[in-house]
Amino acid sequence: MTAEAEGFEPSRPFQACQFSKLVISTTHPRFPLANINITIFLLFLQKMLYLFCLYGLIVYRLGHCLFKARSRVRLPVRSQVYKYHTMNDLEIIILAAGKGTRMGDTKPKVLTEIKGRPMLTYLLDAVQKFHKKEPIIVLGYKADEVKGAIGQNKRYVLQDKQLGTGHAVQEVIPHITDDAKHVIVLYGDHPLINEETISKLYSAHISQNISPLTLGTIVVEDYEDWRKPFYDFGRILRDAEGKIIKNVEKKDASPEELGIREVSPSYFCYNLAWLKENITKIDKKNAQGEYYLTDLVGMARDQGYTLNSCTIPTHEALGVNTPEQLALVLRFIK
Repeated sequence: MTAEAEGFEPSRPFQACQFSKLVISTTHPRFPLANINITIFLLFLQKMLYLFCLYGLIVYRLGHCLFKARSRVRLPVRSQVYKYHTMNDLEIIILAAGKGTRMGDTKPKVLTEIKGRPMLTYLLDAVQKFHKKEPIIVLGYKADEVKGAIGQNKRYVLQDKQLGTGHAVQEVIPHITDDAKHVIVLYGDHPLINEETISKLYSAHISQNISPLTLGTIVVEDYEDWRKPFYDFGRILRDAEGKIIKNVEKKDASPEELGIREVSPSYFCYNLAWLKENITKIDKKNAQGEYYLTDLVGMARDQGYTLNSCTIPTHEALGVNTPEQLALVLRFIK
């Protein structure tokens, strides 16, 4: 296409040159240099447009593949993410004040060695894998010896008088951080519970809003062989609808109640606000004359709550109170 075809005059070269910037022309006889430069420029633009489209296509395909790959990944459920749990709304209390008279040793029971390590350290390992926040450890008998064995830089509360598990938790309440909303209670002489079970207990509790407490329970086929120690555990009483009524300690249980095969190792997760309100209401009108933490189960039921529970692996409920039980735990320890 020429300038004349559009009504331009060849005698006005400046106008023709301007026109050549707008109209693709490779045959203009008077301005060959301009035509060559335009052609090179247009080829350059064509190349850049091609590369831009190619780059966009590559990015799109790569993003699409990554999205499909991510959608195929099975994300872990909450109970499987215990290694990454760092929420500050949870406190874990470990009761470790006992003397351990039946062990036949003068050292604190939680320092009883299992494969060359103090028994308490197995539980501490499990807790720290689940929750990065340091637990509160309740000490009593030879507290300084326990601190020396497991470290001085931990959170300790001293229980001067061993008046039961309910009293021990009551001593801890003033030391719980203000941002806490839930409390898990565990025991220093139970070394087999692992981080997954602790996570299961916590998850079962926060996944519902009908109960101020959640307890871990086990169901045994009988009280023979390695399950014999569970005969001394508290029995879980349920009504006809399967709802928990209360937790009866073995020494306070009737012969009929002793036949129940669902028992409690007293692993609990509580709503902190409810625990603070009710922990002081526990009395010691029982065979041991102690404040039982398990009395809170019946108390919550009497207040009209439907209680929550979760089943845990049976062997993880084993505790150590005698040399025979220690030998039994050694069969399961890793």
